[in-house]
Amino acid sequence: MGQLFIVLLLGAVVSDWASAERGKTRRLHVTTYSDAGIPAYEIIKAADTLRLIFRQSDINLEWTVGDLSADEATLVVSTNIVSPEQERVLACRARRDIAIRIRRAAPSSTRASVLGVAQPFASRGLNVQIYYDRIVAVAAGQELTNADVLAHAIAHEMGHVLLRSTAHRVSGLMSGVWRAREYGRIATGNMFFAPDESMKMRLALDGEDGCSRTAPGGTSLSVLQLPAR
Repeated sequence: MGQLFIVLLLGAVVSDWASAERGKTRRLHVTTYSDAGIPAYEIIKAADTLRLIFRQSDINLEWTVGDLSADEATLVVSTNIVSPEQERVLACRARRDIAIRIRRAAPSSTRASVLGVAQPFASRGLNVQIYYDRIVAVAAGQELTNADVLAHAIAHEMGHVLLRSTAHRVSGLMSGVWRAREYGRIATGNMFFAPDESMKMRLALDGEDGCSRTAPGGTSLSVLQLPAR
């Protein structure tokens, strides 16, 4: 499955790269680690949907599939942020690419409502984790495809990383709890980042976020949850 994942996710890299060279679209490198055993057709659909979401923000994704034996595949660096100044420093030291781990199941210590987590300020190791068992459960409950829920959950957590923030919006892709409105937009393929979110992500990728590229820092945590029942 690992080799298949590599082939499928890298299939659109050449066209994405060419598009970025022609215009002002930014490129974002994404390394994916997965032991979830996701079916090939779900991988194809999720990858296509995720690329579409980010293209709406003028960001093209460049995919690499990582080796699960690599140190990065299991490394999660966390720290508590205690002041705005510390947050600013950690945001500037955070890595500028994405490292995702799609796990077959959420850890037993994780609340049942959580679909995924992000470490927006990680300087190394994973900065996005997704729990595939939770994705499947939500998709079944909302009568959506696994692929659509997976793509939007990944986009949400990647958004935290690029925005350098654990904050959530009241509604939309970056809301902390998806409700009927969000799931309806997923079903119609119409849930994207807000214009101001897209602008902030592009500024970060352009290096125009006021940061000097210096030494590594640590992370805080953001989670995407199911609505309360």
